[in-house]
Amino acid sequence: MDASMIPLDFVRPNQLHEIGRNSAFGELNDRVAEIISNIDMEQDIKFQIYCKATNKRASIIKKGTRKPGANELQYVMNAIIYGPEELCDPVGEYLTKCGICLQSPLLCDRDVPYQNPQVLCRAKELVMTFTLQDNNFPTEVAKVDTSDKFSALTSNVDDHLEVTEAPDAIVTSLYMHQKKALTFMVKREGGWQYDDSRDDDLWVKEIDEFGQVKYTNTITEMSQSHEPLDSRGGLLADQMGLGKSLTMISLIALIRCNVKGLIHTEQGPLRRLKSTLMVVPYSHADRHRHLQPNTLTWTRYHGSQKRKILSLGQFDIVITTFETLAGEQKKHLDSSHIKDTLFSYFWHRIVLDEGRATAIARACCAIKATSRWAITGTPIQNRFSDFGSLLEFLQISPFSNPKIFDKEVIKPWVKFEDRTRLKKLVNSISLCRSKGVVDLPPRQDIIRNLKFNPEEQELYNKVKESTITKLDTALSSNPLHPGQYLNALQWLNELRLLCNHGLAHSKRPVVKPSEPSPENIQVWTKGSANKAFETMVCAGEAQCSVCWELLRDGAGGGQNAQVPKPHLTKCLTLICGFCFKSSSRSKKASTCSHSSPCKSFEVSWNLDSISTPGIEGSLLAVQPELVSTKLQTLVKDLQSSPNEEKSVVFSYWTFTLNLIESLLRTKSISYTRIDGRHSGAKREEAIQKFQTDELIQVILVSITCGGAGLDLTAASIAYLIEPQWNPMMEEQALCRIHRLGQRKAVKTIRYRIENSFEQVCIPRAGIDGKQNLTMN
Repeated sequence: MDASMIPLDFVRPNQLHEIGRNSAFGELNDRVAEIISNIDMEQDIKFQIYCKATNKRASIIKKGTRKPGANELQYVMNAIIYGPEELCDPVGEYLTKCGICLQSPLLCDRDVPYQNPQVLCRAKELVMTFTLQDNNFPTEVAKVDTSDKFSALTSNVDDHLEVTEAPDAIVTSLYMHQKKALTFMVKREGGWQYDDSRDDDLWVKEIDEFGQVKYTNTITEMSQSHEPLDSRGGLLADQMGLGKSLTMISLIALIRCNVKGLIHTEQGPLRRLKSTLMVVPYSHADRHRHLQPNTLTWTRYHGSQKRKILSLGQFDIVITTFETLAGEQKKHLDSSHIKDTLFSYFWHRIVLDEGRATAIARACCAIKATSRWAITGTPIQNRFSDFGSLLEFLQISPFSNPKIFDKEVIKPWVKFEDRTRLKKLVNSISLCRSKGVVDLPPRQDIIRNLKFNPEEQELYNKVKESTITKLDTALSSNPLHPGQYLNALQWLNELRLLCNHGLAHSKRPVVKPSEPSPENIQVWTKGSANKAFETMVCAGEAQCSVCWELLRDGAGGGQNAQVPKPHLTKCLTLICGFCFKSSSRSKKASTCSHSSPCKSFEVSWNLDSISTPGIEGSLLAVQPELVSTKLQTLVKDLQSSPNEEKSVVFSYWTFTLNLIESLLRTKSISYTRIDGRHSGAKREEAIQKFQTDELIQVILVSITCGGAGLDLTAASIAYLIEPQWNPMMEEQALCRIHRLGQRKAVKTIRYRIENSFEQVCIPRAGIDGKQNLTMN
């Protein structure tokens, strides 16, 4: 049959008829027919069914049904379900029980609102079916999917929440969604209510037939006679840019604590403080601008601003950084300092603001506090274990136990046995809304597909062919030695860098990191371990084998002495410093899984050796004909921007930023810059200059420094020079621009080189939390 699409009608009990003809087109197997028949019994539900022929021959033919010369092609059937919104969830639950996953529909015959009940749509963001098949963009520009995976687990609505006004101490006006969040947070600070009339409580209190009190977990449906561990606090997971930090400051001002004295814990008696400990990125450390003068008292406890630990209890808010907290934890493990660290007190509240979803739990679980809050727009970046680590920090019993969380929640989800458990757990302790709850200016996300010039293409093809040959040789060896694996990462990384730098990459004025050879790996020394670690970081493969945190420039090591250093074994098992320093679990995890544990070394990377040139001035000597296609395009785009529009340029590579910086100087384009080499004070100075100086049109930002905590709303255009291994890392950076405070329409531009590693090797994150790599 020549038709590309064959429209069909379902006829009970199991037949498909081609529309316009009375004869049967084919038969469905009994199970599929029963499922469709059951849904079709609802009068308000309609099906659009069609088949498309494939190039494959049919694998199963019923005996006696094939006529001589009959077509034996295999067909793929699509069934699109239309119906009223109130039947959406029941249909989704029924199909989930049947083990069927709904996909995005294609070739819809009507333009109606689209919603997948198994992957909930964002509230107030209307998606029409005809937009799902809009592929009319030019080849050089493509749409970008910026959806996150955590929102699929949440209700994304706040209609059930009343409004709580901000206290007088807050000088900044709150939006409606922030006032509703305040209501949610006040309720969660009250702990479990044991109210079976509420859908969002994890525990209910009942009297059994013997008159005994029992507490039943609404997720596991297991009962116990003793009261469950109290849990106050939760997760504020609104999409990035909705003012979560201001909402938290409002909660601190609204619910204060004056309780003093000692409280007995398993560590012994601890002195209670009225203070809220806020753990934030350095760039978030300025919070007093939201407060009326002479209301809440606050202080910083990090870097040179550390005060005597005994004086912290007199403040309402103590602001510290993740790096300081990591250093305090390491210090606390030393018995001589056990009474003079941040871990030595019982805090009224601890807040982790925009923290890493995995490593933070390891660093902060030991801190004692009445209420515990995590604020992050990306609770799940790679795996469900990210959310499990947050549960550990929040101490949501019994799911703070990783084994119980995995058994009672994750496995039922993965096996399609019960997908309601994870959603109920998420919605009971968290609030997650999209940007649809506020009237932000529109944001346009596009991809600019570029082509190498002939000389660049020739160089790229030469390196590519050499890489393929080397990979084939390496993969032919059995077993694959760690050194060969590292070399493969280095070769692939060269392809990434070529896309950015073009011909200038071969003229780079520094020695690139030496490739760890198999021979060097066999002699495992601290030097070879550090070389291996540098290669893994550059290739985006430096992932902790315990918490799955992706270590990168500025995270989990580097030059910051307060961050515990990772450890790398000879077999390339990596353990981040947080996991290595923690208790008994890390003692088991501090080695590989081999029966005879491989030798390991503490590792770190030198930022200059992998990202920056040794002589910055030499960048100015780069010849114009060596400037890459990608960077030429960037400069042209910057020059064509209106004078009133400011731009942010993101890149992972500091060397790439150096090349851009030299080009901006040559073209007399004013700019400022933030990267991992700059201190917190320098970053604040650069941001302030960018926001207030009308002459500064561009800010260059290392994406590892600009992913969280920066307010870049002075810009309305963002350029992302290269794709990142983790797509949420890109979204974190771009949301620094499209957030509350932005008054202009925003445009984000991602550059990609056609038919290169940037296009054929694409990270794809699924709802199961795993990240898959598709490579041609």
